Amino acid sequence: MTIGIYSDNANPDATQKRYMIESKATMPSGASTIVRAYAQQVSFGKYAFFADIDSGGYWDWNNHFEGPFHSNCSNSLPSTFLWKAAPPDGPIFQYEGPGALETTVTPKWWKNTTGAVSAPQTDAEWKAVAKGGLASVSISSSNFIPLPTTNYSQMYVALGQTPPTAITGPPSSGVPTLFGVTVSNDGGIFIHGDCESMILAQDGVGSQKFTIVTNPSSPSGSKLTQTVTANANSITVQSVLTNSSNGVISAAAYPNKTYDSSPKGLLYCDGNISSLSGTVADNTVDSTTGAITYRNQWSIFTDTANGNNGKDVTITDSLTYTTKRDFTKPQAQDADFNLRAGTLGIVANDVIVSTKTPSGTYRSEIDAHADIFCTGTYKAENSGAVIPGTPKMTNVGGVIVKTSGIFAIGNNGAVVSGRSESYHYDQRLADHPPPYFPTTGNHYAVTSYQIVKSMLQ
Repeated sequence: MTIGIYSDNANPDATQKRYMIESKATMPSGASTIVRAYAQQVSFGKYAFFADIDSGGYWDWNNHFEGPFHSNCSNSLPSTFLWKAAPPDGPIFQYEGPGALETTVTPKWWKNTTGAVSAPQTDAEWKAVAKGGLASVSISSSNFIPLPTTNYSQMYVALGQTPPTAITGPPSSGVPTLFGVTVSNDGGIFIHGDCESMILAQDGVGSQKFTIVTNPSSPSGSKLTQTVTANANSITVQSVLTNSSNGVISAAAYPNKTYDSSPKGLLYCDGNISSLSGTVADNTVDSTTGAITYRNQWSIFTDTANGNNGKDVTITDSLTYTTKRDFTKPQAQDADFNLRAGTLGIVANDVIVSTKTPSGTYRSEIDAHADIFCTGTYKAENSGAVIPGTPKMTNVGGVIVKTSGIFAIGNNGAVVSGRSESYHYDQRLADHPPPYFPTTGNHYAVTSYQIVKSMLQ
């Protein structure tokens, strides 16, 4: 057998590496067949939920996952599921493809009440847990997929630098020391310092707007408010520096500027983002052909290096797409959402959903429309808080974490405090993950193949 492997020309700058693989097999008779296949690194965007460690609590029949659920069980402790033979809102795992539930350790099953150990046995019971039944469940030590622990490669891209082949640390030069926003000539956005707040919005012409507030060390007590507006062809930054009395300070270091470059869709902050909220702008759609001419897709990164000392993001109010999912129909039938809605990824150490809004009021229901990746955890600020109304966190996207976080304290399926969780997988993420979203390392998926007459070499 003869095999040839060819790297895609875009691989040096691509997050998802692509390869063409040719294989020629010759039979004893002399007849031969040549197959040419195309493979691409798998993005963590394929998962509705992924946890390296998932032993801190339990899932119940009120939780539903519309895409693959994966648990590494890297501490050798299982995921726990509280299930019913006749769940009121359908099975926990509603995705019918392979890997609807994928773990390395046999889960702990509780039936009807916490602590009542009883695993599904019959086909009907398995279908009460997973819509695809036992065939969609995979339990094997070979399912282990390591999580990346740093995002240095994305930092290089945000700074407009080409990542080295072997990345051992952050860039050694060209890292801004000026607080606030720096835009590289090729469209990467870098923020130095902690963000007091970041608010997303769609402006009047459909562009994506970020209002970013940082606190420069000098002058003391000053506040820098920068509005970044991005469309298909340019990025504009407007800056206002104010003193502790909200008086405007002249700041030559922060000129208003427009960069004539297409956004890379990557925003990297080397500090914490203490308040994130707002609206992700829609894609640009040709009114005649109905085709997408510009995908408004963004990933917001914080520095995840140094373990638990990595930087966090706190969601303080709803973070939504302009065109929202219609939950009355399957996503495959939600043509408006699939065509128009932008996409957002958040990559941080911890992503925390606050108990109250920045104004200090309780927000009963809070949305997090994003693919969320945590080298730490995704959790409620306080799962013990009693929030008025019917408190709920709704994720439209996916959640990938080192350790499963806690959003609520429950009692046999009833929420006692904190927020209930509603997870709606965004099926677009499997093919169109947020820009530079982390990949699964050496796990590749074949995107297409064909039989050809001759090899390239």
